[in-house]
Amino acid sequence: MNKSPKSPKSNKPTEQTKNIVKCLLCGEIIESKYRHDFVSCKCGNVAVDGGTDYCKVSFQSTNWEFITQKPQ
Repeated sequence: MNKSPKSPKSNKPTEQTKNIVKCLLCGEIIESKYRHDFVSCKCGNVAVDGGTDYCKVSFQSTNWEFITQKPQ
């Protein structure tokens, strides 16, 4: 069983950044919003999965970038 990492000063899970990436080939910005939410860009160059539980990025080329954003 996977447990969320705990903050050193409390028992609350630490905040994970959102899984948002931008494809530099087609320009599409994609976001995985929840666990096992596999989303790919329209050209198929990059895909992201995991929501705020984990981060998995699959890609055809290195023409993509992270867009880091903390959950609100």
